[in-house]
Amino acid sequence: MLRIDDKARSSMADGLARNRPTEIDAIQGEVLRPLCGWLRKFLTL
Repeated sequence: MLRIDDKARSSMADGLARNRPTEIDAIQGEVLRPLCGWLRKFLTL
């Protein structure tokens, strides 16, 4: 069985502790940015 250091933390945990945007925020931005552009074009027709 693999042992993990008791002091080990993930980069997401470190980011949350420093009040930084998480990787999830970056991924959602990449997904939503094109969608928002499409919606703007669709809604202004």
